[in-house]
Amino acid sequence: MAIRPAHEPTTEHRVTYILDTNAILYNPDVVHDLADSEIVIPQVVLQELDKIKLTSNDRDLRFRARRASRFLFDLAEQGSLTDGVVLPNGSVVRIAVFDPHKNYPDNLSIKNSDDKIVAIAYQVVSERDGECILVTNDLNMLLKAQLLGIKIMRFVEEPTTFLEKLGSRLRLRRRFKSAYPFLIVIMIGAFAIYMANQVNKAGSNQSDLPPELQQQTQLFKVKEDEYKRIIADNPKDFNALVGLGNLYYDYKQYQQAVDYYRKALKIKEDPNVRTDMATAYMYLGLYDRAAIELQKVVKQHPNHAKAHYNLAQTYIKLGLLNDAAKELEAFLKLVPYGPDAQYAQNQLQQIKAQMGVQ
Repeated sequence: MAIRPAHEPTTEHRVTYILDTNAILYNPDVVHDLADSEIVIPQVVLQELDKIKLTSNDRDLRFRARRASRFLFDLAEQGSLTDGVVLPNGSVVRIAVFDPHKNYPDNLSIKNSDDKIVAIAYQVVSERDGECILVTNDLNMLLKAQLLGIKIMRFVEEPTTFLEKLGSRLRLRRRFKSAYPFLIVIMIGAFAIYMANQVNKAGSNQSDLPPELQQQTQLFKVKEDEYKRIIADNPKDFNALVGLGNLYYDYKQYQQAVDYYRKALKIKEDPNVRTDMATAYMYLGLYDRAAIELQKVVKQHPNHAKAHYNLAQTYIKLGLLNDAAKELEAFLKLVPYGPDAQYAQNQLQQIKAQMGVQ
């Protein structure tokens, strides 16, 4: 997808949408659906997406959070997200940081993520002449925003059928639009297989699994086959190699994830892919290998916060507490606020206590 940097993008006559975390998780492509608008993403939402990627037990949530984060990372390479980056649909995407020096309601606690999002929305509304809308499905946030006079938009989470879920999860990058007819055939075939399994469930070992787990297994297989088909046609397709690596990673098949990440890195260096590969090594218990890969990332990209954080965790596993403390300090300089920063600060204090350092 072609993205161009914003050159003094105007927000006149635009509707401004402020997106909550659950709005992005519900639809990672929401920015493409809001054409000719200003789209504001509070910084705390980025922190929550990172936390979900690392800690959530829900594969689907991890998938959506990773997808949204990768899009925003790609966007940041094209221009300053603080100033705004223009999308092909005419919308401007910005990251909004909470400013404690600006006016915000006293009854909001900035230590609470939801309140901080509402506070940022309040500050954005105060600075805009046009219509501003907070998009969220969080009931408490909706009520607080309404009491502050902030317009809200609530999305309705309708039950997702297997076929609908399959279609949304099979959306590859927009550059694969030419493959959509083939994907539709795959979807129809997968649905036929699903129905056949339902009919024959009495004689099938898989039928003993819960329906949702059966759907996840079928979904995984369809996605795996499609990525492998693309790679068979073009073994140097970087996006497909990374996509298959991500698929294996999300389904905890870490050795396979490492194999495809490594193939992708032979084609093009990417600090996010190398960091994900190192994290897979960590899950495999190969901490020395993980440390080597993460050291490469922080050397070439000293502002890569996730790499510093994961390298600290690796050093802790290796018993290198002094090195771990240095990496946590580097992480905290890059990410001084938020849940991840609080956790890192607690770890740093514990390490210093063990080392007898004040």
